[in-house]
Amino acid sequence: MRRAAIAVLAALVVVVTAAGPVGAVGAFGPRATVIDLNCGTFLISRAVLGGDGTVRGWAVAEGPGCSDQIWFFQGAGQSWGRVRSPYHGQVLAAGYDGTGAYLLYQAADGVRITKRSAGGTFTAGRLLSAATAPSEGAVIATGGTWWAVWTEPTGVDFNGDPLDSLFQAKTYGTDQPRQQITFMGSTDEDDLNPALARRPGGGAVLAWRREHTQFPPSSNIRIATSLDGHWTSRAFTTAGEFEFDQTPALATDATHTYVTWQHGNDRIVEADNTSGVFRSHTFNTHGGGPSVAVSLGRVFVAWSTSSGSTTLAHVFVAERHASSWTGLNLPQSTPSHEFAAGVTARGGEATVRFLSRGSGGQEILNARTQV
Repeated sequence: MRRAAIAVLAALVVVVTAAGPVGAVGAFGPRATVIDLNCGTFLISRAVLGGDGTVRGWAVAEGPGCSDQIWFFQGAGQSWGRVRSPYHGQVLAAGYDGTGAYLLYQAADGVRITKRSAGGTFTAGRLLSAATAPSEGAVIATGGTWWAVWTEPTGVDFNGDPLDSLFQAKTYGTDQPRQQITFMGSTDEDDLNPALARRPGGGAVLAWRREHTQFPPSSNIRIATSLDGHWTSRAFTTAGEFEFDQTPALATDATHTYVTWQHGNDRIVEADNTSGVFRSHTFNTHGGGPSVAVSLGRVFVAWSTSSGSTTLAHVFVAERHASSWTGLNLPQSTPSHEFAAGVTARGGEATVRFLSRGSGGQEILNARTQV
């Protein structure tokens, strides 16, 4: 069984600060509906910010009344639009460069990559792998080229459950067809939750969760770098027995790398190497599903708060300017739980995407932007 993971950070010279965000983040504008397919019970989406300030992404709804047809959406602020794509399957990852918006997805015949061109044409795309088991993935793109990483089952654990490894393919740099890039050191290792970003100085940086499924279970975050497809990796966090790190997310700027993840059941951690070594910060506000973005020296982390018997989950946004973190419980804008679905940043301001429930029980993707 796949477990939610976590641990204590131990990457290079890592210093953990326990203080959580105080004060307040800049105010956010009103809620905008990004996409509401008016069906199903779950909406799966992935999106990325373009250099033109527009967020572009892909979404598919699951549940009663829905098909597996994937929708493309784009917008900013209060203005968002959507269009039905010809693609069917499970959305894994989104990428963008000036030539178009890329989609990595799990289709009926395997893992595929395709894109919607800048002119609005949906391309035929390419089959990367014939693996048809549900997978996870990440993609980056630049100058009409792309680099994709995804998971595939490569073994089974002692209970007969699948164990995954990471695979890659790319046209970024030297072309690379499907290639396995992580290998189980034992029969109980599971590589999950890949996150990929362009590496300062060239190439790519990759983070993922490595889970140890046999008793006593644990999992940690690993990080790797590559200039052109050959990866050098290391443990980024070290988990003790019955400790779990999960859901890593990455952001980079011209010189630094920023990582966030969930530690234990509900602790959120951010680490970056802006000081020359990776140092981490553990927030006091508990929750899950963090994402990270950076713009003009400001670092943003957004996540879903933990809900209680009488409280609704909502989005919390932390912002670091210089060396100080501030935080904001994003005011509830719907009568339902609100779950963070990603954060992007441009011009020193953040846009948070989040899910809420419509009157028919369907999930709706929304956005709010700092003003």
